[in-house]
Amino acid sequence: MNSLLWFTLRQSAKHARTGVIAATQEKAAMKKNRPSSTKAPAKHLLFLLAVLSACLLLSACLPSFSSRPSPERPPQAPQPAPQQQAPPTVHPLSQGPSLCLSLALPLQGPARAIAEKITQGASIAKRDIEGQGTILNVRVLDTDQPDWLNQLAALPPECALVGGPMQTAAYSAAKNSPAAAGRAFFTFLPQLEQGDEGFTAWRFFPSHQDQADALLSFMQIEMGFISYGIFYPDEPYGRRMAEIFRQRAALRGAVVQSATYTPGASAKWPDEAAKLVGRQEINKTPFPTANLQAVFLPDSWASADQLITSLHYNGEDRLVLLGDSLWGTGIESRPPAIPRNYQLSVFPAPWNPGLSAPGAQVLLAAMQGAVPDFWTGLGYDFLHFAAHMKLTAGWIPQLVTQRATEAQGNMAWSMAPITWDSQGRAAQALFLFTPVAGGYTSAQPEQIRADWVAAQTRFSERLRIAQGGSSAPALIAPAPEPASAPVAPLWLPRPAAAQPPPVPATP
Repeated sequence: MNSLLWFTLRQSAKHARTGVIAATQEKAAMKKNRPSSTKAPAKHLLFLLAVLSACLLLSACLPSFSSRPSPERPPQAPQPAPQQQAPPTVHPLSQGPSLCLSLALPLQGPARAIAEKITQGASIAKRDIEGQGTILNVRVLDTDQPDWLNQLAALPPECALVGGPMQTAAYSAAKNSPAAAGRAFFTFLPQLEQGDEGFTAWRFFPSHQDQADALLSFMQIEMGFISYGIFYPDEPYGRRMAEIFRQRAALRGAVVQSATYTPGASAKWPDEAAKLVGRQEINKTPFPTANLQAVFLPDSWASADQLITSLHYNGEDRLVLLGDSLWGTGIESRPPAIPRNYQLSVFPAPWNPGLSAPGAQVLLAAMQGAVPDFWTGLGYDFLHFAAHMKLTAGWIPQLVTQRATEAQGNMAWSMAPITWDSQGRAAQALFLFTPVAGGYTSAQPEQIRADWVAAQTRFSERLRIAQGGSSAPALIAPAPEPASAPVAPLWLPRPAAAQPPPVPATP
């Protein structure tokens, strides 16, 4: 090292002297009269400056050449972090084959059987996904346990996506707890608190609006209807469903009129139905005068027979009956006693027992003889959805909504498909069904149109007879002609069950 330093200094000094001599010779002819006493200091000064420059340049390079460790600097105190709030960091997608998520389900209480079906569907989906090379770390939290929020808080940050809860109380507790920080909830609830959807949580479940929209779309597109009645029980569920239907119908420019009935007092229902249909009598024969084309009946299946009887009592047997999703659950345990009373009826549901959805057949095959239902399909679809989402820690609401809209189109849904709009609001395109002997079947627009035309014809004939045989027009506008020949309903296979004895039709 000393030899290298000495060589560098000699060379720098040599070049410096050469430069000084050349400069001096060049100026000699021009400055012959300048005293010689001034030349020596100038040469000496330039030489010193050149040597000093070389030393400085070499000293800057010393650490890279030196084999001696550089002296340690005294430790410096850490600088305080800036006080201003930084925006949340969005972590990039993990390139590894592992994803973490959780399910928040009631595993101990009355809803235990439903929760077990959800976990069954999720387990099947987990096997499917891991068979494709992605490892899923699924943590199941029991919302019936008092410390479930502590378990949620203990999850690693990368477990950012939560399926559930499926009970409002559990969701409210999570929302108001620090344990929910950093978790994006896709709840199994029909609605969220005002301002939550698309911001603090998202829905992975059909809503009341979805039911109304499915019915209204079918009536408007397939039947051309613009006039509806609502006959609903005077209690919270009935009032809420009636208001939602009224609002959604108004958005489509439809006319709606409604009437209530007293829950549990079926003897009063015929008189209360008379107010809805505008009952009048012609030669002691009741006829409706209200200009209605369909009637929405937001009540359980157990009330359906008596509600239809109340409408028939007032001469109204030509309306399309619109049920809610409660009908499907009831029909499975008690098929319609008089199927022909339901030829003109439609109700929505998120699951098709005919397994027509793309993912339903795959799920059926994986269940090895067992028959899937909505709840197993919910767990199955959610895990596939979560795998497509690939959500990690550091998310922001806009990112969650974006991932959801991307994932929705990349799935083979087993239940009715769910979509999310740009605000993170979910909508499920529900299936539509008609009650039949032994169960229910997919609604057939052509058949319903043909049956409705036939109902209008029968109504006109009754009116003609009541008026003494003279011809009379129907009290409402004629039905649209069927677009094509009626087709027979698709009968779904049902488990063998004892059929109830035939009951005479209500006149």
